[in-house]
Amino acid sequence: MDFSKLSNGDKIALGGGLALFVSSFFPFFGEGGSVEGYGYIGYSTNGWDHNWVWIGLVLALAGVVILALKSLGVTDIKIGTIKAEQFALMLVALGTLLIVIQLLVGWHGISRKWGIFVAVVCAGVTLFGTFTAMKGRGIGLPDADDFRSFGGGGAPPPPPPPPA
Repeated sequence: MDFSKLSNGDKIALGGGLALFVSSFFPFFGEGGSVEGYGYIGYSTNGWDHNWVWIGLVLALAGVVILALKSLGVTDIKIGTIKAEQFALMLVALGTLLIVIQLLVGWHGISRKWGIFVAVVCAGVTLFGTFTAMKGRGIGLPDADDFRSFGGGGAPPPPPPPPA
C-alpha cells in the first residue's frame, strides 16, 4: 500500500475517522457527582451503548474504510453508476446524521457528557474530508439519474415519435 496516493481530503477523512473511533469510547451520557463521605458516585455511557450512535459510527467508519481502500488502490467499489467516493460520502453523511440526532434527542433525560460533542465534531471532520476527497477527484454529488440503475418504476419507455 502506497500512502503517498492519499490526497489531503483522504488524509482528513482518515484522521477524522480514527478520531471518531477513539471518541466513541468517551462518556456520552451520564449522571452523578461527589457525595460527602463516598467520593464520586455515578455512571456514564459511551457511544457503543446507544443504538443511533453505534449504527452511525459503523456507517461512518465503513465509509472511511471504503474511501481508504479505493484511495490506496486495493479495491474499487461501484454500485450501479455510483462511484466508491459517492457511496462513502453517503455512508459518512448518514452516520453523522444519526450521531447528531442522538445528541439532539438525548437519552432518557440523562445529562449529555463531553464525549458526544467530540464525536459530532469528529464526524463532521470525517464528512468534510470525504467530501473534499470526492471533489478532488472531480466527482460530483450523486443525482437522481445515478439511482435509476437500481431499478424501480416498472413503466416501459415511451414509444418513439411518429416519422415525419
